[in-house]
Amino acid sequence: MRFEPQRDTAFAFMFGIIVLLLLAVIVAIWFAPATLGEKIPLILVVMVFETFFLLVWYNTYYVITDTHLIIVLGIFKSKIPLDSITSVTRTKTLLAGPAFSTNRLSIQYNNGMSFAHVAPKDREAFVSALRRHFSDRIPIKLD
Repeated sequence: MRFEPQRDTAFAFMFGIIVLLLLAVIVAIWFAPATLGEKIPLILVVMVFETFFLLVWYNTYYVITDTHLIIVLGIFKSKIPLDSITSVTRTKTLLAGPAFSTNRLSIQYNNGMSFAHVAPKDREAFVSALRRHFSDRIPIKLD
């Protein structure tokens, strides 16, 4: 089952600012007093960063299969075996992760040695899908 991420206004604003700044850099390079041969490589590099940020924003989602939690962040994909998950707790951390909201779920796995933060838009359906797999084997704390 696929889950879209929740996107807070602050994160949307931040991503918007980054995209606009990168566009401004492209325009500044284009109008800079340099030859086209000097401008094109710089513009291409900035466009790679621009594309990366847009892909991260528009191609982030979470999938729960029968065996894995798959987290897609732009061009990156992480597969967490469901059997390795040891706990799911609610958190408001700002630690880096594939979540565009401070209202996140912290998923610990590999005997608590690793963690991932996710912020599914439909948190109840996400947790319900996890509970179907785990029954009562792992603690899911949302309070």
